Amino acid sequence: MATFCIHCINNSTPARRHCVITKVSPTSIDNQGNLLKVYW
Repeated sequence: MATFCIHCINNSTPARRHCVITKVSPTSIDNQGNLLKVYW
């Protein structure tokens, strides 16, 4: 069973976001069971 987190990166274009899904360690999971990393 794999654990995933979503990495969102703002593109050079305004209001454009590029998102990719990467595997993370279970220890990185938050108290809601998900890890969401957002980069602006």
